[in-house]
Amino acid sequence: MVKTKAKQLARQPHFTSLYLAINEYKWTQKLLEDLKSLKDAFLNNVLYY
Repeated sequence: MVKTKAKQLARQPHFTSLYLAINEYKWTQKLLEDLKSLKDAFLNNVLYY
């Protein structure tokens, strides 16, 4: 049931592009957070050793 609904929505181009944009935004946010924490960890290690 959910899959058919998703397929129907996916046929609407504006919905698909919106969905992809949201997904990409979330992914980018996560990547930025990961990079920030990596940078913080790196700086902490450099400063403390």
